[in-house]
Amino acid sequence: TNSIRILEKDMADRFPQFSAGDYLISMRNPRIIAVIGADTKKVKWAMCCKWKGQHAARFTPDGKIMLLDNYGVKKDDLRQSRVLEISTSSGNVTVRYAGTK
Repeated sequence: TNSIRILEKDMADRFPQFSAGDYLISMRNPRIIAVIGADTKKVKWAMCCKWKGQHAARFTPDGKIMLLDNYGVKKDDLRQSRVLEISTSSGNVTVRYAGTK
């Protein structure tokens, strides 16, 4: 696990499937991010494998999860970092920023 964030009370209403105090964790090597219930200690939501080398997952004020993907885009035999935004309700992953050489 390379990052853990807590869903704060002031943002909990933007994530109706979660509760204030739930944990957002990023596990780099299995390429998984997940939300764990603070009370139950069970997985409420998880997503895998749409990134490579992710870290710094965090809840955003617009009700999404954002993370840094270190090895996501391959161009000219180089890997370029990117920032991804994930909708926990739809599962859509969008690129918010892609690096350059």
